[in-house]
Amino acid sequence: MYVNESNVGIVRRVTQALSVAFGECVRILRQQQGWTQVTFSERCGFYQTYLSRIETGQANPTLNAMEVIATGLGLTVFELFDQVHQRQTPQVTATKPPDDTVPSQPESA
Repeated sequence: MYVNESNVGIVRRVTQALSVAFGECVRILRQQQGWTQVTFSERCGFYQTYLSRIETGQANPTLNAMEVIATGLGLTVFELFDQVHQRQTPQVTATKPPDDTVPSQPESA
């Protein structure tokens, strides 16, 4: 996407939303492993403050950093992105109403 004065606000909001979603996902997955930020940051070779900034959406990690994070969580970078996408996309399920709630149509002759 080409960024110009007319769409810079949209690009900034999308980037921020993705950064926050990525960070929240990393935090949830880290906590599911029972790791503190310190433990996980050491496992990844990052400073704890950098990991904190990633988890709060204040830092935009490089693709290489994302791969290190994914590997540290026991995932591929693609599996990590899939987790982010699943958490970012509302899950919608279609349900069929019970038969007795559907109004009946008069039969035509």
